[in-house]
Amino acid sequence: MMAAEISTVPSFHASVPSQLFAMPIHPGGFNVFRWDVSADGQKFLVIASAQETAGSPLIMVLNWTAHLPK
Repeated sequence: MMAAEISTVPSFHASVPSQLFAMPIHPGGFNVFRWDVSADGQKFLVIASAQETAGSPLIMVLNWTAHLPK
């Protein structure tokens, strides 16, 4: 996953992209869209297999419906 700073004033300009983090690659060798970004642009959700994340902690969010708009 890459990021670049963007400015539009006085004209469009994009900085040189830099890597935010490595994305898992599908076992078949191709990259698939297995991610999404939060509405505020501050968080990513990446779906990865257990093999790709071996040794990583599992984070469980409880009562997540309390944060949904009413």
